[in-house]
Amino acid sequence: ILHDWDDASCVRILQNCRAQLAKGGRIAVIDLLVGEVGQPGLAPLMDMNMLGMTGGRERQNAEFDALFTAAGLRRVKTTSAGAFVVIETQPTT
Repeated sequence: ILHDWDDASCVRILQNCRAQLAKGGRIAVIDLLVGEVGQPGLAPLMDMNMLGMTGGRERQNAEFDALFTAAGLRRVKTTSAGAFVVIETQPTT
């Protein structure tokens, strides 16, 4: 879902998810992860597609971390799942 949206909308989505978490709960984000410029793969192609079709985009780890921080979350684990990654977050407080 996050790749469909601009940064401000992503923060709002994550804040709403955070508000509904039970104590000790986590949020999992499953998405493509953009690597370094020029790194081949599906993510750069999907990045162009998302920009053209929805105004969203694929993101790098640092960009996800900025969204999580703005939403009061922090990344605790990233797991590879084929072409995708599963990013686990939890509230900072």
